Amino acid sequence: MKILKKIVIGLAAALIGSCVDPFNIPKIDSAQQLVVDATITDEPGIHTVTLSYTAALSNDYTSRQFVNGAIVRIKDETTDVTTSLTETSPGRYQTPDNWGVVVGRAYSLYIQLTDGREFRSDTQQVFPAGEVDSLSLVFLPNSINQNDATLPQNSLGIYIDSKGVAGEPNLFRWRWTGTYQVETDPANKTRIDPDCMCEVPDPPACAFGICSCCTCWVNDFSSQAMVSNNQLINDNSFYNVFLGKIPVEPFRFFRNYHVEVEQLSLSESAYNFWKLVQAQQQGATNIFQPNAIKIKGNVESITDPDAEVFGVVSFCSVSKASRFINRYELPVLLLDPPLIREDCRLVFRNASNVRPDFW
Repeated sequence: MKILKKIVIGLAAALIGSCVDPFNIPKIDSAQQLVVDATITDEPGIHTVTLSYTAALSNDYTSRQFVNGAIVRIKDETTDVTTSLTETSPGRYQTPDNWGVVVGRAYSLYIQLTDGREFRSDTQQVFPAGEVDSLSLVFLPNSINQNDATLPQNSLGIYIDSKGVAGEPNLFRWRWTGTYQVETDPANKTRIDPDCMCEVPDPPACAFGICSCCTCWVNDFSSQAMVSNNQLINDNSFYNVFLGKIPVEPFRFFRNYHVEVEQLSLSESAYNFWKLVQAQQQGATNIFQPNAIKIKGNVESITDPDAEVFGVVSFCSVSKASRFINRYELPVLLLDPPLIREDCRLVFRNASNVRPDFW
């Protein structure tokens, strides 16, 4: 049972920092242990550290227990300056606005829980992120959902060329975000009236006046970990790196689809963590490989050296590339999506009625 417990917790840790569908696994009891999720970059802004506990796992990943009331600090080990984070919602601790790490400096994360337990990450130097030279979207026919003809069959493959910096470790993690616009018609929403067994108007409050729930922007996120394979590069360059697939279907391509790719520089400990996550995800689809690996993070307990801590802290620089693609650039004809009579924020996962700055 001890081995099985570690395997299951390793599977949960592999989901940290990603927006993925619930992971269907049997319910297994486990003691509460701290899980840390933090990616702090050199982009000025607000950066978030998420603290939660391991628990008996079920099909409802969203029910995880967050850690409240902790003291969370980031220490600049180069200048000896400490930055305190503020808890803005349960388990989520944020840096001050317009804050970011500095390339060349070293940082550590410190955590103190309300019961007095203390934890710290390893000290990590921030390395330069290099550049993403090109971002390509390649049409891949019949490349997804072959076992279900009711789902999209075609996709766009995301490929990049990038390069690192001479003389630097160039240990990279890649991730991407897709954004698309959807439109719904909540003003004409109806319901069945049980008295007359007929349809009657039932628009939500957000549909009155200037509708605030008719137009949404929806995000797709990369669900697979992807790190650089530095054994296969020349001149610090990475060519034709495949990052994932975007389903080609009417809702995503009703108007434009925006793709942004990030290249994150990693310390050796963070790189090793994400490399194991990648191996676990790839092994799960290979019948000749084990489908679970215990993943060791880079956070340790100060008060109890034998306590296990899960998750990862990454202090990194980031390089980005982005582009739009229009439905008429696709080599297939897409019909308009059906009009849905509902609040768009309720229909689509990861939907917001706030227009992105780049749109």
